[in-house]
Order: sequence, then structure tokens, then C-alpha cells
Amino acid sequence: APFSTASQLVTQQYRDILKREPTTSDLTYWTARVGQTWTPGQFVANLMVSNEADNRVHAVTRLYRAYFLRNPDHNGLTYWLNRRGEGRTITSISNSFAASSEFKNRYGTLSSAAFVDRVYRNVLGRAADAGGLTYWTTRIDGGTSRGQVMANFSQSSEYLRKTNDAIWVIGTYEALLQRAPDAAAFDLFVSSLANDQTTLTSIASWVYATDEYRARFS
Repeated sequence: APFSTASQLVTQQYRDILKREPTTSDLTYWTARVGQTWTPGQFVANLMVSNEADNRVHAVTRLYRAYFLRNPDHNGLTYWLNRRGEGRTITSISNSFAASSEFKNRYGTLSSAAFVDRVYRNVLGRAADAGGLTYWTTRIDGGTSRGQVMANFSQSSEYLRKTNDAIWVIGTYEALLQRAPDAAAFDLFVSSLANDQTTLTSIASWVYATDEYRARFS
């Protein structure tokens, strides 16, 4: 439940998580496994941590946290994921965020050096070191866009390790319930993942089993 066949379940998760239709080989592979050796929660979690989901969806979520130090609102995230589906690159979306009124209202007009320092502080949680500040400031002054610099940092291995738990919780709620997680659930699940008190499979299984999820298909 709420799907009558494994094929329906697999198709819906591809639509919701990866934002595309499954290929014939996708359907063949997963239909033979989901409901047999894989639970729905395991399948959801597997798609959620895939490279495809990270590139297609999670990279946009990280930009929200990197620029604005907040989780994305549902409508805003939906808008930018639609633009991503139309072919917008992460750098292009990042450039839009750098020029946004929210970013400018929060930080004002920043010089190249000040922007680089803000990237370090927002993404890595520390002031820019002298070498890094000089390098990236020179890159921006030489023509590299601010959006490209932020995209490089927000997709760095350090930031991925720092934010993956939060990103996966946000992604699970957005994919299955089509809304942002409430603050209490977000904090609880992220903390539990960070402290190895739960798994993403358990969280996905819980969300999948809610009446709210089933109501989408009633």
C-alpha cells in the first residue's frame, strides 16, 4: 500500500525522488526486488542517496543552505527543481541566488574578497585563510562567476559530509510528502542520523507509512 503493484511503487518513487520516469531496465530491475527482498523504505533510501538524486535535487538544496543558512521552502525548491529539469545548471542557479534580494538584504553589497570570505563562513564554518582568500578572489576578479565559486564549495566533499543527514531528511519529506519537514521532525531525524540512533531507511519507512503519504493517492 498505497500501490497495488511493485511497478506502480517504483514508478512513483522515480517521479518523486529523481524527477523522471524510470527506464524499462529500471523497472525490470527494481520491480523484481521491491516487495521481495527490498522494502519500500529501503528502496526510497537507496534512491535518495544516489548520485543522480544528489546532482538533480540535493545540489539545489545545498545552495539554499549555503547562501541563506536555511532549509528551502517547498514552493521555492519546487520552482528551482523545475528549472533544473529544464536544463539549468547548478552554476546558473547559484548565480541567481548570488544576485537574489534575499542574499543582498542579508549581507549587503560584497566585494569579491568579502564574498569569498562569506562563502567560507557559510559553507565551511570558518573565515577564509589567506591563501584561499587570495586564490578565489583572484578567480572572481579574473572572470569566474560568484555562482561558480559558491557551487564549487557547496558541492565539496567537506560540505557534503557536513550536510548529508539534513539534505536526506529534507529530500525524503519533499519527495514523499511534497512539503518541507517541520522543525521538530527535522531536528529529531537529523540528530538521530548523526548519532547513529536511526537510519535513513527507518525514516523513509516511517514517512512512507504515514496517513499523509497515503492521502496523496486516495
